[in-house]
Amino acid sequence: MELNQQNELVFNNNAWTNSKLYLYSIDLFNHQYWWETHEVLEKLWIETTEEPKLHNFLQGLILISAALLKKCEDSPIPAIKLYKKSIDKINIGQKNYLGINVESFIKSVESYLLEQCNMPPIIELLGLNKQ
Repeated sequence: MELNQQNELVFNNNAWTNSKLYLYSIDLFNHQYWWETHEVLEKLWIETTEEPKLHNFLQGLILISAALLKKCEDSPIPAIKLYKKSIDKINIGQKNYLGINVESFIKSVESYLLEQCNMPPIIELLGLNKQ
């Protein structure tokens, strides 16, 4: 167990279930607080520069949050551009990463942005013990 300067657990892809910030960001996302999601994820993104795969994945989630916010602002072209930028970051060749089924998540975001469904995407975390 590694701690940072503030005596908080260091965020990494093996200990995401212990990260209050990460879990909070997912909760914000699932309640459509996309700006706030972006802000919280950015804190983790800044802390993960030494782990490129994790760093890029978090950046992808940040970009998706920004894309969803643009959709809500009735700015579909910027929303799609941000989404397209996110794909290379989030599609890392793993089926599940940080508890997210990547392929399913990408499809749900795309479907919502392209107005193929009315339900905003949600993230159902895999591997999280619910108490």
